[in-house]
Amino acid sequence: MLEQVGHGRTADIFVASDNKVLKLYKKGFPIEAIREEYEVSQYVHDLGINVPRAFEMIERDGRLGIIFERVPGTSLLHLMTRRPLRIRRFSRTLAALHHHVHVHSVADLSRNHKEILAHNIQSAPLLTDAEKSKIIHQLQGLPEDHKLCHGDYHPDNVLVTDQNNSCVIDWMTGMAGHPLGDPGNISLQLCNVNQDLRRVDACRNIAHEYLPELESTSSLRTRPEHRLPQESARRLLVHWPRR
Repeated sequence: MLEQVGHGRTADIFVASDNKVLKLYKKGFPIEAIREEYEVSQYVHDLGINVPRAFEMIERDGRLGIIFERVPGTSLLHLMTRRPLRIRRFSRTLAALHHHVHVHSVADLSRNHKEILAHNIQSAPLLTDAEKSKIIHQLQGLPEDHKLCHGDYHPDNVLVTDQNNSCVIDWMTGMAGHPLGDPGNISLQLCNVNQDLRRVDACRNIAHEYLPELESTSSLRTRPEHRLPQESARRLLVHWPRR
């Protein structure tokens, strides 16, 4: 029996060998989404970005999975919640790594970033219908681009190794789009983390620090009407629920 080392909403992680893990998806999970993660993970790895290499798709016990390179490390979100005094330093790491993703042009990736981000905004529980409509309308006005976007970028999808290197995981939502749309998604995703009080406070601090760091690290400073994803992300934080 394989040793289980992680679990999530869509898949469980098992040790496959000394240097490989098996990401085994829940029964009934769409094969198209699994194949998308497999192909995008290979694509991004070939770009030279530090991501786990995807070796093959397999079936085990009636479930589909992917064999990945094993990357020993700790999630950046875990480090941030355990070491809150280092939030700003960790946020710089998060922003620098995100910028490194965005410098790659990937016009041959077919997934539409605007459509996917619009869907995520529609699902955001902390926005009113009027705010959602306004954000989505202005989202469509963002400049067209074909830079690599993760689509689900947040600190729990960044692993930090013992050597202090960082690795971005979970590329199922990888796509081409404008980098301005990717930062907004981080706060939408942070809204959905476990609502443990310490994690909620940490996530508020992460996004408050991360967005300015990303703007200073990259070339995302632009016209006010194109700053909507970042501004909507900040508004989410203002109304973050507390217990």
